[in-house]
Parts: sequence; structure tokens; C-alpha cells
Amino acid sequence: MKIFAILKTLWASRDIAAQMETKNWYASKTIWFNTILFAAAAVTNIFGYDLRQWGLDENVYNALALVAATVGNFCLRLVTKQPVGLPSQSVGGPPGGQPDTGGGPDKRGNLDAGELL
Repeated sequence: MKIFAILKTLWASRDIAAQMETKNWYASKTIWFNTILFAAAAVTNIFGYDLRQWGLDENVYNALALVAATVGNFCLRLVTKQPVGLPSQSVGGPPGGQPDTGGGPDKRGNLDAGELL
């Protein structure tokens, strides 16, 4: 039964995260870090870089790359303050990228221009 309590907590945290302001994907250090790691791994594998010149076996190199990725992602997770959103969910507009036409006060308590008439 504990699994249901955990799932319920995770579901509630999803709702809280959805209410947070998001940033564009290109502003994410974690995405850039992982992109650079992917590119380095691809170049190393595609061009067959000779790791023996450094005295590294391929398995040792792979283990070091995995440790670097894990530690880097862990450190970046510690400094993360905003979730990444789709461009339509970015800061500066409501989700979906459409203007708010529902009327009523916005997040700051300001009334929609249509309500003033």
C-alpha cells in the first residue's frame, strides 16, 4: 500500500511543478551539458579515437565517462531552480501560448481590459 502513497505524492508534486514558471530548453545548463557529453561520445566512437595513447582501455574510458556524466548531472541538479518547458509554456505567457481571454484577475490581481468596460 505504500506504493500508492508514493504515487499520490508524485502526482501532487507534478501539479506543483506545472504551476512554476518554466524556462526555454536552451537556457538549461543540464541540457547543454548532456548535449556536449553526447557529442564527445559520438565523435570518439565515430572517428575511433585511439584511447591507448593515454593508457586507457575502452572499458576504463567508458566507466570514466559514466562517472563524469553522473557527477555532472548530480551537481547541475543541485543548482536547478526552474523546470524546462516547451516554448509555448515559457516565461512571459500562459500555457499554450494563447492570450488569456477568460477575464478575471491575473496572477498579480490585475483585471483583464475587457472587465473594465
